[in-house]
Amino acid sequence: MNNKILWPLAAIALAIIAVGFAIVSVAVFFTKGKSKFLINKKLKLGGLMLTLTSMMGCGSIGTGCQQTCYEPVEPPQMTCYDVVMVNVVRLEQDTIKMDGDLILKGTIHESKFDNYSFSVVKVTDTLQHGKLKIVEKDTANTQKKFEINLDKKLTEGNYTLIIYADTTDNELSNNFFCITK
Repeated sequence: MNNKILWPLAAIALAIIAVGFAIVSVAVFFTKGKSKFLINKKLKLGGLMLTLTSMMGCGSIGTGCQQTCYEPVEPPQMTCYDVVMVNVVRLEQDTIKMDGDLILKGTIHESKFDNYSFSVVKVTDTLQHGKLKIVEKDTANTQKKFEINLDKKLTEGNYTLIIYADTTDNELSNNFFCITK
């Protein structure tokens, strides 16, 4: 059958079921809910009303939408950018032996700032902090080589080197290194 015929028939059936539901509800009220037969009929009529209402609004009978009764919300307009993450700080070595000089060497690529500082962190404790010593610059001033004389008190373990550009609010890079025996 065509939806143009089914929808009015379903609406008429729903109206008849609703009247029957109202009559049974009044009868349940007067029996103070003691009649199992009337409560059973009320539950069946209520379930039938819900099913028919759902079918009329969402799919089998009516509009033909197959997924939901509700109008979908438009997704917010978003502008997406392709972001390429480049590690601008590269360490020459990620493991330092305790028996030699504790010097950490690396290069800052695509350098845009004049001043840099650093922090050496283990878990959440900052163990060393200072101004980054630039030892060599290229002619275009885009790459800067640095050295950090690590504190002799640092023990064996894993550390994080955080490089800051200009101020400590401007975190540029996180690099991990290890001190071994």
